Parts: sequence; C-alpha cells; structure tokens
Amino acid sequence: MKIGIVNSTDFKGFALSHLQTITDIDIMIFAFGVTAQTDLAKEITGDTQVYSELVLLSLTMDCVVIAAMDTLVYGLRHKSAVIIEGGHILDINDMVHSYEEYDKGKGFRVYDTSKGKIGIIIHNDILFPESSRMLTVGGSDMLVTLIDNDLARDSMVMARSASISNGIYNICSEPNSSYYCDELGIVQKYTKKNFLELDIKPRKDILLIQSRRKEKYKEIFSNFL
Repeated sequence: MKIGIVNSTDFKGFALSHLQTITDIDIMIFAFGVTAQTDLAKEITGDTQVYSELVLLSLTMDCVVIAAMDTLVYGLRHKSAVIIEGGHILDINDMVHSYEEYDKGKGFRVYDTSKGKIGIIIHNDILFPESSRMLTVGGSDMLVTLIDNDLARDSMVMARSASISNGIYNICSEPNSSYYCDELGIVQKYTKKNFLELDIKPRKDILLIQSRRKEKYKEIFSNFL
C-alpha cells in the first residue's frame, strides 16, 4: 500500500511541486494547515472550492483522500477530517474531545474503503486511549492520526502508545513532521519534509488482538459511566 502525507506546505504549493511525480498512491493524507479553514455555507454556494479540489484529486489519482482542516458549519467550529473516495465525500469527521473555541464532534467511525478499514484520530482525541481502542475494536486495519498545533502533551508518545496497546499501524502527521508507527509502536519512518511517501503493508499484532476480550468492554463502561 502506498500512502502519501502532505505537510508543511499549502495545497497549491504541493500541486505545483509534487503532484506530477506521484503515481499509484492508495491514500493521500493532508495535514492541518495544508488547506485553509472551510466554511460549509461557502462551499455549498461555490464561493470557495476546497472540497471540490479534493474530490477532483481523489478521482484523478484514484485514491482515498483524508484532509485535516478547521471547519465552520453554520456557526459551529470544529477540528475535522474530510474523507473522500471515488469522487464522493464519505464523511466529515470531527474531533470528539474538544475544549475552548471548538465544538465537540459526534463520535468515532471506522471507514470501510477500497484501501482498507481506516480509523481516524483528530488532535485532542489522541490523548484519550479509548479513542484508538474503540476504532481498533471496531475493526480498523490502521489508524490515521492528524494533530494540529498546540497539543497539550507529547503527541508521538501517545501515537506510539496507541499502536502498542492496540497492535496496529498508526500513520501520523503533526506540525512540520510526518511519521508512522508499526504494530509494535516503533517509529519506522520520520521526516520533517513537505511530503512523505510510504510503501507499507500494514500488519496487526494478532496475539494481542486475539487476547483482547471484547465482551468485557460493555461491562466496564456500563459499570463506571
């Protein structure tokens, strides 16, 4: 599987410098800051065309596009990721554990795409172990973690722990860097360059996953919530 992570540049700059040289990408990930804040009302009226450009890219490159961005939806502000495949927006997923100026998202979801089942973690959500646990119990083949500026803790430590505790790959972007953790939590590749291209075969820690007792989660949450 080939994965591209675009970081530390804007969408136009990426298109001019890299797009012509990229082939056979399965998943294209855009970090926070590559696209500007999007206003859904302006996207609908055509005043801005951020979503349209990403949809066109997914069609042109025949890939899944995951783009992190701040979104404004009729007065509600979120940290979000738009998920696109085959020229269709599958969803706009919002950060769940929110505070300060951002509104809370609706929940976690595993996206069953032609490139595999993808669980997405947005910014603050990486600080809560239950985020990655729910996504992996839900059947994710890999995690994609999108972190913006001003996260309150060490994001790489949390990203690695998500891989270690769930036995799953975690593809990560944060300000000015991109990397991925394997199923043992080891950072296999790291860069501060604008673009990182990965050619990987995501694996799972089968022993860890088979040892997990899914039936206990309902009991735990019902007893303590």
